[in-house]
Amino acid sequence: MDGAAAVSGQPLPRPAAPAGLVDRMAATWANPRAAVAREIAGAEESRLLFYAFAASLLFTLAAVGAQRLNPAPQVAQDFDQWVTTQVVVGTFVRPLGLYGAAALIGLACRAFGGRGGWRATRAAVFWTALVAAPAGVMLTLIGAAASGPGGAPPLAAALGQAGGSALWAALLAPALAEAQGFRSGLAVFGVFCALAAGVAAVAALA
Repeated sequence: MDGAAAVSGQPLPRPAAPAGLVDRMAATWANPRAAVAREIAGAEESRLLFYAFAASLLFTLAAVGAQRLNPAPQVAQDFDQWVTTQVVVGTFVRPLGLYGAAALIGLACRAFGGRGGWRATRAAVFWTALVAAPAGVMLTLIGAAASGPGGAPPLAAALGQAGGSALWAALLAPALAEAQGFRSGLAVFGVFCALAAGVAAVAALA
């Protein structure tokens, strides 16, 4: 039937978008822009909130797992209390941090000519954070396991966390390009560089 449609000049039917959460996450790695376009079109606010909470809890899992594998001396003194603090932070503070990051990134993109709204930016930030989080957890745990016992600083763990952040940025750039109407992710990379320079300047003045 597809061959007949092609011969007659009719457009071939597009493959159905992945329906399940895991399938959609996997598809995002192949085409971040298309995946985020679907999330922007169909994700309700409650779903975006779920993405923010789920990503934050996975980030918390990475931190707790890394300290379990290779605890810092100050953490090892009262590990249970530290875990409780991390869970509270991951449940309440990190999701708010993602909202704040989405607002800041959205303003920066608008300053560089972006045309997307805050909801589209939230969808891009929250969804890519959730998609990148499992890989970030794995890299962080591998880094912590490769570090020396009680290593200070645990360089391998830091490299694992940096790798997770790099993967998130690799997804976030094309996702924000879709959300803000940029032609490519290079413009978003320029926004990231400008934000990094601004943060460095503020830190230098502090």
